[in-house]
Amino acid sequence: MDLPKEIVVCMNNLCTKDRLKVCTRCRAAWYCSKECQEDHWRRHKKCCKMISSSPEMRLRYSKAVKDYKIAANQKESDKFDQALLSLQESLEIFLEFQDDIYISNCYFEIGLVLNKKKQYKEASVNYREALEIYREIHG
Repeated sequence: MDLPKEIVVCMNNLCTKDRLKVCTRCRAAWYCSKECQEDHWRRHKKCCKMISSSPEMRLRYSKAVKDYKIAANQKESDKFDQALLSLQESLEIFLEFQDDIYISNCYFEIGLVLNKKKQYKEASVNYREALEIYREIHG
């Protein structure tokens, strides 16, 4: 099962290219070039193996990605409690799959939701976690 087109971006967050190729093993990671794929492989390897281990795992991962995107939109519609729950559920799955990019993005989105709910201290904790992971990924 491939990911929906609207959530396909190069796993190298710094890229702006739009002609992407899919990881042929897991079909869940997209890259604009062979170089980006090779740069990301160290981080993607464990996740890729888990996603491709069974149809159930692939479906679990795909659902987490879809729920993450829905939650990001719910936050914009002031559905903060729904967004927070969806993001936390997605985060648990991304932690299981060790997908650093989505983990970082979930922490950041959770921080945004908590900030909108005026839970500033909790938001700050999530922002720091996202930033720490982002720095680890991008140096």
